[in-house]
Amino acid sequence: MSGIIKKYVFIIIAVIAYFTISLLPTPTGLEPAGQRSIALMVAAVIIWATEAIPVGYVSLAFPMITGILGVAPIGEVLKNFINASIIFMICTQFISQAFVSTGVGNRVATKFSFLFGTKPKQVLLSFIMVSGVVSMFIGDIPVAVVFGGIAYDLLKLNNCEPGKSKFGLSMMIGIPIAAAIGGFATPVGSGLNQLTIIQLQSVTGITIDFLQWSIVGIPMSIILLVISWLILSALLPAEIDHVKGSENAKDQDCGPLKVEEKKFIVIFAITIIAWVTSPITNLDNNMVAAISVCAMALAGIEVLKADKVNSIGWSGVLLSSGATATATTLTLTGASQWIADLLSDAIGSMGPVMVIFCVIIFAQLIHFLIPTGGALVATVVPIMAAVAASIGMSPIVLTLIIGYTVSNCFLMPLDPIPLSTYGYGYWKLFDMTKYGVPITIVWSIILFGFMVLLHTIGFYPAV
Repeated sequence: MSGIIKKYVFIIIAVIAYFTISLLPTPTGLEPAGQRSIALMVAAVIIWATEAIPVGYVSLAFPMITGILGVAPIGEVLKNFINASIIFMICTQFISQAFVSTGVGNRVATKFSFLFGTKPKQVLLSFIMVSGVVSMFIGDIPVAVVFGGIAYDLLKLNNCEPGKSKFGLSMMIGIPIAAAIGGFATPVGSGLNQLTIIQLQSVTGITIDFLQWSIVGIPMSIILLVISWLILSALLPAEIDHVKGSENAKDQDCGPLKVEEKKFIVIFAITIIAWVTSPITNLDNNMVAAISVCAMALAGIEVLKADKVNSIGWSGVLLSSGATATATTLTLTGASQWIADLLSDAIGSMGPVMVIFCVIIFAQLIHFLIPTGGALVATVVPIMAAVAASIGMSPIVLTLIIGYTVSNCFLMPLDPIPLSTYGYGYWKLFDMTKYGVPITIVWSIILFGFMVLLHTIGFYPAV
């Protein structure tokens, strides 16, 4: 089946899914408009997950379709198409672009390739830890691209053949895994984090600040980076004893910091400080991000050039806006509350600890059904917020579980993060899933411990 025919097949499946769900007898407690909103979200998820229509374009259409189909008033839906958090997401992508274009990204990757030594295990640890930590504050996709490129040159130098080298396999799946794990550590690490925050805010009016997200995200991320290294180095023992290239890395020293690099580092450092101290200073994170981008684009500074405005992932931005607006219909029509009531009846009597456990398992396994992070967040967060409210938990608790696990793109590696190194030929799709499963199990256990602890001490109070 050709690619074009396959795309039309998925479009037809999405249309059939919409009308099938819409025309079923309306369940008790659910309004017809709510039934249509569920049907539309199912159709949207099919289109987004299969990319039968480019996500950027179709994400503009779905909010408008809600009015045509009588799901919800267009005016109410479009209120959530753009907001301050979307602006924040755009700004962080501009900052990531400056990280790469100024040469800071390449300098960091080259400088720290042999941070822990020249043995294969030590080099793998260097790439995993450094790419993971950088990804906490810079978009995970550019981090995976930059570090993947440096690793590829290193593997070629050491004659690590694609498809045969276990060291090459561990490096090329380790880098995107590290970027994804580092990406959930802070609100600025991934666009999916921002989408999660946007969704919760649009549904409940609750905002998750930098500290509330990072207090779990950063320590959990660091622990998982180390565990990922242990798992990959144990399951994929390297076929070489020493990694050549440390001398080359020194010879390829990028020289003294260029003026553009210094400008970026100073502005970015100030930005990070402002974000971290925002609970004390009451500075709005969105405003800080916008000012940071403007500062980088000022005449005389210009680490962000005017011609680079099109180089960020506008499809991801449009997906976030469109998904947020479309998913709003679940709340406007009462569909999310209806689903939440069903889930509450099923798990509400279990107690908070078991609810957290069940939601974590659900959040990890749902990747097999909805492999696209944006579609997953748009569909699940409104429901989790309603479930939490129904059983007297803070919506932040269950929403953060989704936010921390949506970056798990290695169970079903169809996300741009793992695909950033796929083209080098060192791993097949099943490899990422196979080695991602033990990491996911440990991830779930650690997340369970953190969330139960913080819920128990009331760090995220119920609203």
